Amino acid sequence: MTIELSYRYSHLDKAHYFGIVFHDAEHWEYYVRWVWYYMGKKIGKVPKNFRLYPYNYESKILKMYKNCNDAERQATLLVNKIHHQLKK
Repeated sequence: MTIELSYRYSHLDKAHYFGIVFHDAEHWEYYVRWVWYYMGKKIGKVPKNFRLYPYNYESKILKMYKNCNDAERQATLLVNKIHHQLKK
């Protein structure tokens, strides 16, 4: 299974749009739920103009994660990348 993190910034409403897509996840539905759960616990404080979607929001791909098998570690990597992108 691979996880794709995408990002787009809208200059019109000054919003940060992030999309997370789980490819080949038909046998991994519980894993995907745990990743979302841990992301919710770890995301912390984000700006009001932050949006997170479970699909690619017509944006560029920031990172592709392959062979993921630890939901908590994967959520930490995703949250760190999101926070890093928001600080730019």
